[in-house]
Amino acid sequence: LHGFYKAYQFLTAGSRVDHESPTKQRSDGSVGALGVAVIGLTALAGGALFAALTGKGTKLDSGLLLTMLVVLTVMHAAREVVAEAAVPAVIRYGAVPAVALPALAVYAAVFRAIDGLLAGLPAVGQPAELTAIHGLVAAAFLVTYLAIGTGVYRRSTRLYVALLNTAQPAADTLLTAPEEYNEY
Repeated sequence: LHGFYKAYQFLTAGSRVDHESPTKQRSDGSVGALGVAVIGLTALAGGALFAALTGKGTKLDSGLLLTMLVVLTVMHAAREVVAEAAVPAVIRYGAVPAVALPALAVYAAVFRAIDGLLAGLPAVGQPAELTAIHGLVAAAFLVTYLAIGTGVYRRSTRLYVALLNTAQPAADTLLTAPEEYNEY
């Protein structure tokens, strides 16, 4: 699932860059009460569907973390669709569950197929019990996800610059002169 999410991030990297007139009205990204309801209900329905089809997330074990990631992924995708102001509201609100839930059913089927293929291997099918470390990592992931999704981290100039600097590669790994990377 994380791989699919990263692929989605890669494929939509330029989706927010628009060439438009400065006088054109832009959406502020607000989805309204109905949008919040559609996003929330679709995310919860996606988690429930995934749990029902795979059995993951029905007990207090590591499967619950996987189901939480499914809920966050569905919520993220639903928010992107609902916030798209160029599409009529009826289509946006109807398309979210109509696309997300069948896609989750396919994902759950693939998950179960792979789980079945790995059934005889050691430690497969034996979920880990949740510990305080699991809770801490899940909480840190959720806080980070929300901070990035809402853009809160940009309000603190110091934090924003620290994050940008941390994300840069080490200076000694950069090739800046053509003679360093061009043989000819």
